[in-house]
Amino acid sequence: MTNRIIKWIEDVAQLTIGSPAQQPEIVLIEVGGTIGDIESMSYYEALRQMIHQKPDNFCLLFLTFVPSISANNEQKTKIA
Repeated sequence: MTNRIIKWIEDVAQLTIGSPAQQPEIVLIEVGGTIGDIESMSYYEALRQMIHQKPDNFCLLFLTFVPSISANNEQKTKIA
């Protein structure tokens, strides 16, 4: 399954866009959900493999939502 995901990402990166048709310089892929969800594990594994297969041409970022309370603009990094 991970090989198919990697191939799909590589195929999308080769698609031409615009007029005149050009290959994109950057391809952004969002994998939503929670890291521990079983449904997304094969996607995270494919991305992990791509880090090792293409170390000079691949970047993986993990982002998270940090809410803030509007009363004092305090960022909440944990739930009480």
